[in-house]
Amino acid sequence: LPLPFLGLCNRPPVFHFTELQRQLLVLAREGHTDAEIGEQLGVSADAVKKRWGGIYDRVGEVFPRLLPESPLGGRGAEKRRALLAHLRERPEELRAHAPADAVPR
Repeated sequence: LPLPFLGLCNRPPVFHFTELQRQLLVLAREGHTDAEIGEQLGVSADAVKKRWGGIYDRVGEVFPRLLPESPLGGRGAEKRRALLAHLRERPEELRAHAPADAVPR
């Protein structure tokens, strides 16, 4: 295999999304609406919105320039598009990861 491909496969996730966040992001990346995501995950529309908020907060802490600024402070479709585009380029972000204290030293 070419070396760049190997590097891509071995790159660790940096956002460390929770399992529930990863489930939502996988469904969103596949093109599902929030209503469909809520139905598939068995949660309300408000719970989906709350999870998006947690995702945006996490991304903002780790990589603040990834998400475009909104003049009114709202989340907006632009943030979602930017994040999903990033996840299509960096699929390792949706892999499960070991907690920091579980990594052998």
